[in-house]
Amino acid sequence: MATAPAPYHWIATIATAKGTVKTDDGTVTVTPHVDTHSDTYGLVLDRFKKKYGTGCTVLFFSLTPNQL
Repeated sequence: MATAPAPYHWIATIATAKGTVKTDDGTVTVTPHVDTHSDTYGLVLDRFKKKYGTGCTVLFFSLTPNQL
């Protein structure tokens, strides 16, 4: 039985290679029981790398279903 894709909300704080601390958030659509937490973490980290360059250090990461 396949699980339908669902939106998840993420919040992450990173330190750039230059030492600047940045916090960002957003949503990503993943398929529970197919995509893993590690897969999703990688997607979010890729967004930071594109925005701030390589060499980022993750200080905080949260991933939760985007529903109340």
